[in-house]
Formats: sequence, C-alpha cells, structure tokens
Amino acid sequence: MVTFEFKNIFGGMAVLCGALALSGLNILAAQETYTLADLEKRAVERSYSVAAMVERQASFENKLAANRALALPEISTFYRYYQQGVDLDENLSSSHILSLRLSQDLVELIKVRRSKSREIRSEIEVARSQIESRRAKSLFDFRMQYLDVVEGERRSRSYQALVEKYEELLVIHKARYQHNEALLTAVLEAEAELLSYTGLLNYVETRIQKQKAFITASLALEPQQVVWEQRAEDLPDLVESYVLEAALHENADLQLHAARAEIEHWRANTARYNDIKLMPFVGLRVRGDSFSELGTGPEFGLRFSMPLAYFSARNRKIDQHKANERYWQLESEQKTLDIELNLSALFDRYRLTQAQIKHSEKVLQLHAEKLRIERSKSGKKVSESRTDPAILLAIEIAKLKVELTVQQKLNERTRIYYKILYRAGLSRTDGLQDGGGYSSQSTDGNTQALWVWRAAGILDSPRAQQRLLDTCHTQGVNRLFLSLNKRLLRSFSQDTTLHSFVADLHTAGVRVAALMGDPLWVHESNRQALLQNIEQFITDNFALPESSRLDAIHLDIEPQTLDEWPTSRVDLLDELATTITAVKATIEASGYKLALEVDLPLFFDKVDAGSFIKIIRAAD
Repeated sequence: MVTFEFKNIFGGMAVLCGALALSGLNILAAQETYTLADLEKRAVERSYSVAAMVERQASFENKLAANRALALPEISTFYRYYQQGVDLDENLSSSHILSLRLSQDLVELIKVRRSKSREIRSEIEVARSQIESRRAKSLFDFRMQYLDVVEGERRSRSYQALVEKYEELLVIHKARYQHNEALLTAVLEAEAELLSYTGLLNYVETRIQKQKAFITASLALEPQQVVWEQRAEDLPDLVESYVLEAALHENADLQLHAARAEIEHWRANTARYNDIKLMPFVGLRVRGDSFSELGTGPEFGLRFSMPLAYFSARNRKIDQHKANERYWQLESEQKTLDIELNLSALFDRYRLTQAQIKHSEKVLQLHAEKLRIERSKSGKKVSESRTDPAILLAIEIAKLKVELTVQQKLNERTRIYYKILYRAGLSRTDGLQDGGGYSSQSTDGNTQALWVWRAAGILDSPRAQQRLLDTCHTQGVNRLFLSLNKRLLRSFSQDTTLHSFVADLHTAGVRVAALMGDPLWVHESNRQALLQNIEQFITDNFALPESSRLDAIHLDIEPQTLDEWPTSRVDLLDELATTITAVKATIEASGYKLALEVDLPLFFDKVDAGSFIKIIRAAD
C-alpha cells in the first residue's frame, strides 16, 4: 500500500488528484474485493439470526456456570421476636433471638445439580444445533440471491443477443414487405418477438440492479468491492447414498431433536428429587438478654422438608418429561424419514435436469451444425447456392434460444445442488466425492483413507458396493475403515455379503479395518462388553478364508463427546488409556496377528500430556 503525507492539506489534495488524473488510476482499485467464497463467509458472519442464537448459547453457558455455583453452601439468618418471651425448659426467655446458619442442601448437591447441569449442557447443544441450522439457512439464502444476480446477467446477455438478431430480421422483413404485402405476418411476428425480448431485457436488468444493491447493502459493502463470478459452477459430483449418510450425521435438525430429547430425560431425573430438601446446618445463636448455657453459642441441626403431594406431583412431572422425551425421539425418526424422502426427490430432480441438459446440448449441437452448413452455403459465389439472410437469422435465433434453455437448465441444476446440500445440513462438499464416505481424508503422501460409517446400507446395495469400489480405484483409496454396528457384529460369521465385499476390496488393493466406536467404552462398567465383542470378532474373523478377513480393529471412542468431559477430562483420558490397553491385551491373548488402530484428536495432548502419552503407549 502506498501512502501520501502532505503538510498543506489543500495543496496535497490538489497534487493527489492531479497525479491520479494523469496516471489514470482508479481510486477504488485500492479497496478490498470479495470473491464468492469471501461473500459466503461474510453473509454468515453478518446474519442477525445466527448472532441472536450465539447470544442465546452464551446465556446457557452462563446458566451452567451459575448452576455449578450451587455446590457452595448457603448462608442464612433467622430472627425471632417474642414480646413477653417464652418460658420453656430450654429457657427461651429472651424476647430477641438471632441465628446465623451455614447449610447445604444434600439432595440439591448430589442429585438435582448434576441432572440440571446435564440438562443445561443439552440446552447448549440445542443452541449449537440451531446456530448451525441458521448458518446453513443464511448460506443457502445468500447463494440463491447470488445465483439470481449471476443468472440474471447471463439471461441479460442472451436477451440482448436475441434483441439484436430480431432487429436485423425485422429490417429484412420490412424491406421485403414494401414489395410483397404477403410478408406482413412475418413483420408482425418479428415485431412481437422484438417487443417481448426487449421487455424481458429491461425487466432483468432492472431486477439485477435491485438485487445487487440489496446484497451489497446487507453485507455493508460498496458495489465495486463485489466480484460477480460469471464462470460456470465447478460442482463435484454427489452420490445419493453418501449424501444421505452425511445428512444423518450432520443434519442440525436431527441433532436438535436428539438434544431436546436429552433435555427431557434429565428434567425427568431432576423431577424425582426437585421438591425434597435435606439440609444439615451449623450456626451461631445469639440471645438478646440471656446468657445462660443455652443462651449464646453454636447450634447444629438437620432440616428436612417435602410437599404433602410430593409423590403424586413427582410422578406426574416424570411422566410429563418422559412423554416429551418420546415426542422428540419420534420427531427425530420422522425427520429422518423426511430427510430421506426430500433428498430422494431432489436427486430425482437433479438427475432429470442432468438428462434435460444433455438433451438440450445435443439439440444445440444440431443447430450449430445447421448454422455452420448454412453459413458455408451463403459464402459461395454461385448466387443460387446462397442461403436467404432471413433463414440464416432464424437459425441463429433458434440456436440462441436453445443456448438460453441450456443455461436455464444449468442454473436449475446449480440451485438443486445447493438445495441438496442445505437439506442434508451441509455447507461444503468436502468428502462428498463420488463413491466416498462423507468423512474421507488423506493421512500422508502414500495413504488415502476413507471412513465408512453406514456400512450396513452399503452392504444392502450391490450398486453402492460397486460405487465404493470404483471410488477406491479412482481416488487412490488404499485404507478403508468399515463401521461394524451391533447387527453386523452379531451376524459377522454368517454374513457372506460382507465377506465377499472385503475380498473384493482386498483384490482392489485396499486394506480393511473394522471400525468400532462408542464413547461409553471408556467407563469400566462398559469395558467388559467391548472386550467380549472383540474376542468374538477375532474368533469369527480368523475362521474365515484369508481373503475375507479384516486386517485391523480401528477404535474411534471419542470421550470428548461425553457430558462429563468438561469437568473430568484427565480422568476420562486415563480411562481411555486403560480401555485401549485392555483391548490390546485381548488381541494379544487371542494368539492371532491383528493390528490395533486408534483415532486420537491432537488436542488431547493439550488437555493432559501425561494421559496422552499413556494412550499412545497403550495403542503402540
């Protein structure tokens, strides 16, 4: 950046303006420009609905912090006054009694606070899901607005070309009409088409200007800062089964329903104890005018309270929250079906549009060839072989109209494409290449790995299996992590489809690992079930022919997704190390040679380096 400094501001401005005028520089050239990717990011960042939900998430985080403070004891004072005093065996003869007490509600501390914390964490998850949903909506809305402008400019150029051709055609028809009144119909038709496309051109140009003004104003930019990209959209191919797989993992509405069901679950737990008070206390009692043995000194006690209608009210509240939990679970199931149906319908439209584009492109090729032939004829010297200029213009007009149709279909395909991403809850297309699982990544220069989470769906479809094999070939995938759910583990020894598919992958040069994952496996109470599953898997795996055996066990346990992670990170990492050590010992005890692989986020090292090293050593 070049800066100028002048002692005389007026003289300086004159010199600067003169220099710019002489050099022909554009003042706006120094302004920052925004490409489509920049604009998409800015549109999401400036979304009021997203900002509002971010504030709501912050409020829940503050609520969670406030709930943690409930672990501190409660301090209270009690003042009692009796005008004449009370003469009892305890010698309560004072008129004034002041007590200072420090108490702790054990039910609140042990039972209620934990459930409330889980409930608030679920509310935070709801807010996060809504943030992602609103970000996706903001991105989708902006993309549609941007496409309106870009498509409008393309239509404007097509309409302009048609207007020019009809003007030429009208001149020819009018000249001929002067000598042949029978051509009046041709003149009127040309005038009608000219008026029609002139009107469309004016409408589109006006609409483009309004849309550009709206977009730039909403993004707080100057019109000159926005780059309207006119190139054709370079959109990676999408495969329906893998987009659906990604949708069921990433869709914000599904995550929202799951979080709301979790909220109701913890509210039901809270309702079991919410109205019970069990408060031991220690305090100091002071009497105003009596200092006998019981007059002034410490006091200890236990306060217990429970509403008379506790049991009936508690059961009703629990039933209420359980019903709400089932409601959100059923809503989640319905949403899953809706996603599948909507995506299936969108993919049908997408494929239909693709077919229409191919058909229109073939028609366009025919018109282009016809135009080439007629132009070739018109260039000949023999007058009898020359093409009538009106016919040549008619062919050019027909070709322009087909080009317009092709462009409209391309625009429609782009819109459907982005709608598919939006309905699937995706903002980007990373990992959605043809045939891949939705979370593929390269681990180094020689290894291309692919995680396949919904293996059951692929095994049920020979076409999906072939697509995955094709993808492994075209994308150079040589490591595949195949998720084995409970059903696949139970039927592993008899699942001939799975055995055959693994053999096909081996033939294609792909190493296959059994992908297993559940965050609850870190806990000792669940560890034995995991080890039993692994023992059975090893036995079944090595009973198969070598070509059908899986090559490794790949664990993706993810303790960071547990509710207790924020407060028990180090303990959970220690438990993870213990679990991995136990799995490794189970594999070694089997006597078979089977590799153990573990997914570990790099941030574990920052949580606790010692625990991270333990995990590395356990998996080594």
